[in-house]
Amino acid sequence: MFYQSHDEIDSNLRFGDIISGFPFISFTIDDFPETVHNFNLNFSSKKFYVVLTPCCSIEDGALILSPLEQILPKFFDNPYFKEDFTRINRITLPKYMLPEMAWSRMKPEERDEKLSREPEYPFVENYIYSEHELLPKYELKYKSTVIATTGYYMINFKRIVQINSKRLNRPVQIPKILQLTIPTREELRKKIVKYYNRVPQEDIIA
Repeated sequence: MFYQSHDEIDSNLRFGDIISGFPFISFTIDDFPETVHNFNLNFSSKKFYVVLTPCCSIEDGALILSPLEQILPKFFDNPYFKEDFTRINRITLPKYMLPEMAWSRMKPEERDEKLSREPEYPFVENYIYSEHELLPKYELKYKSTVIATTGYYMINFKRIVQINSKRLNRPVQIPKILQLTIPTREELRKKIVKYYNRVPQEDIIA
């Protein structure tokens, strides 16, 4: 199961929980770093958020969240992911990483090189949330064309916001929409760890 059953939901906030009720705020600096004092604040309304603060660190008046957003249209290009978009959350064999059309366009040596790689996470910056009756379905569009109606959502580890409030002290009991099961929460934990601990080529020690 992806989500905890309603009668087993913990009253306290936990890593991976879906909650609601916050705006998403970011800022843009056009001429960084010369004009760091000139910036634009961006506000957007997001109905759902995912808690990304580890369970044992939800205290001291602060909480890290990531907005729950529509999945990407390009996910539908891959039949393997289209069968179950939560497969994007797990390490995948190279042969499933790309749609058949992409493989067919490659030169044989390029295809062989990719197929020889170790399994890895697809779309390492994204984590997919499964459909649920409490998450409204939506029409996913690409260039004004409706691709599908779906109830899958995702978070992007690059898009986070910190919320500060005196109420955010242990035990934190803020109403939640959904809670992940323990195995699903571990799956999210492993992928976000992989996102942050990737080693760039120049830092690899031979």
